[in-house]
Amino acid sequence: MPLSPERSTSLRLAGIVLLAVASWWLPKLALPTCFLVLLVAVSLPKLPRPAFRLWARTLVVLSGLLATGAFIGFVLREAIPGVIAGGNQDSEKRAIGFLRGLVVAEDHMRTRGFIDTDNDQVGSAATLAELSGLLPLRNARPMDVFPVYLKPEQHVQDAEASVVVQGAYVYKLCLPKAGGGWNAGSSTTDLDEEAGERSFSAYGWPKSFTAGSPHKVFFVDAFERILIYQPQGQAPLRYQGTSGGPECGTEAEHPADWVRWKDKTARKSLPGDNLAAGAVDR
Repeated sequence: MPLSPERSTSLRLAGIVLLAVASWWLPKLALPTCFLVLLVAVSLPKLPRPAFRLWARTLVVLSGLLATGAFIGFVLREAIPGVIAGGNQDSEKRAIGFLRGLVVAEDHMRTRGFIDTDNDQVGSAATLAELSGLLPLRNARPMDVFPVYLKPEQHVQDAEASVVVQGAYVYKLCLPKAGGGWNAGSSTTDLDEEAGERSFSAYGWPKSFTAGSPHKVFFVDAFERILIYQPQGQAPLRYQGTSGGPECGTEAEHPADWVRWKDKTARKSLPGDNLAAGAVDR
């Protein structure tokens, strides 16, 4: 026996009301529920009784409001944060990739001996500007191909440091200084070239520290030891901007604030450790 229009309409209305209420507990139901409410609204039959017609329209409107509210909540609580988190994860992956690329570039400088002031055919680490060809190599033979590609406008140089802006991150490379300490690339006149054959460090930190920007700070050294700045039990420092990065050596001064990235183990030796004098094909 076929259902009467009022009976059929009542069942459909009961279904969309239940879905609209359920979407507040299961927000992913909100969008399909909005679509179903619209379908029910445009397919309502001609109902003879005015009171029933008013009741039916009221339930449709109420279901639509509930579903719309649940959908807005879903967008604000899950969709938008999910998009932001996805973008931040991509920026963080790019930051790790850039820092690991610096390790590869410095390995190339070391094994090819481009900056070899003591003529032992093991090269010292280069600055960011030298790696990208923005400045000539110090005390060294020329390079035709540079291992890091950077545009001049990405390079920011001041009296304290030389940094590079790429995407959502700022990067700094620290080289050992004669007499101890680190040089952040502001000058190349006081470098310890011998120590630079086996030591350098680089940092990447957010260009800005807003709700939609990445917040993680990364560190890498010559042995590809990758750390994340993650202070425990205290308010974290907000490293941000071209002049607001971590100081060279801060991971050694505050080791508890830095944890290994994905439990990655540092390598035990450097490329070219087994090279004797004259063994490098130049």
